[in-house]
Amino acid sequence: MPVAPKACSRFPLIIAVLFLLFAPDSLLLAQSSGRRSAPYPVLPDAPVRNIMLFIGDGMGLAHLSASRINMEGPDGWFAIERMPVTSLVRTNSADDVVTESAAAATAYATGHKTKNRMISMSPDSAKLRTIVEAAREKGLATGLITMGDNLTGATPSAFATHVPDRSMSEEIASQYALSGVDILIGKGEKHFLPDTSGGVRKDKRNVVEEMKRKGYAVVRSIAELEAAQGRKILGFMSLENNSDDKIVGATRKALQVLSKNKKGFFLMVECPLPDHGGHSHDSSAIVAGIQQLDRAVEVALEYARKDKQTLVLVTADHETGGLALAGAGKGATTVNTLFSTGNHTAVPVPLFAFGPHAIRFTGMKDNTEVASICGDLLKLRKFPAKR
Repeated sequence: MPVAPKACSRFPLIIAVLFLLFAPDSLLLAQSSGRRSAPYPVLPDAPVRNIMLFIGDGMGLAHLSASRINMEGPDGWFAIERMPVTSLVRTNSADDVVTESAAAATAYATGHKTKNRMISMSPDSAKLRTIVEAAREKGLATGLITMGDNLTGATPSAFATHVPDRSMSEEIASQYALSGVDILIGKGEKHFLPDTSGGVRKDKRNVVEEMKRKGYAVVRSIAELEAAQGRKILGFMSLENNSDDKIVGATRKALQVLSKNKKGFFLMVECPLPDHGGHSHDSSAIVAGIQQLDRAVEVALEYARKDKQTLVLVTADHETGGLALAGAGKGATTVNTLFSTGNHTAVPVPLFAFGPHAIRFTGMKDNTEVASICGDLLKLRKFPAKR
């Protein structure tokens, strides 16, 4: 009976072939958990229910390349680089070819240009409706996370507050208490507390207590964040020098909470380290920051692959440092970094997209167009608002 053993020996091979033919998503999902080179697939267009926007503050193509070469090798790939749709974004503000974070974040948050240092206000100081405000009005959940900067910093603030100058940290904190944003995570608790309680506020307001009364769970560590219950979280913690597991934990927790809203959600996650490294000419800060950002993006991509109605975007507000890359010698697996300035530059920044309708982000875009497309895909009412 020699045939039976041959048939049996071929059975595992048949199963493997069927798996490859009919379960490619499962195979690719397994690959995405490692450091692979296979691109993420182009998903079929479907209604977009959720959008996750990741902003690498100061991140240019050179920052991304230097980080990947040093962390994964010259032939390695970051998850960000495996996203199937790429484009370039122009970043000028309303009053300068070189933007800064407040004006750039305002463009992403409102779909309008403004002057440098202004937070979601027009050049003539009128409030600009943000995508977070429009999403909340539609009933979507919202979240803002910054990995190592203050919650009152320019980038998260632009999505939920309105002030004529980014330095108005106490006013920004007060407006957060009225914003209704579900998840708020970052540093800078002092701007929420009176000077009699370890803070810097002269008006004696305890904004932390005010937000507790509004139903926010206040947490100050990753462990407390993971244990937090409810759908509103105010987190004060520095994720800047923590391990990747903690960065991943913060992103996962936000997704766990926001995804409970069946209408959908909008989540913005910022990594400020590339900007810090660009200003100080600290290549190690750039590499560490983009590695952390990539791990958080990978969490988002895993979620989006399963959900099929989630759009993931990764971009930057501007480039910092005028970074260039030079060879480190024949056979080297690292690069030398050269900085041309300690400030921001006017060069376009990269944008990467994955999910339904990601194709709409191809080509050269203005930063205001990113907001417009997101508003259209989420079918938000009166966003961006006409001026």
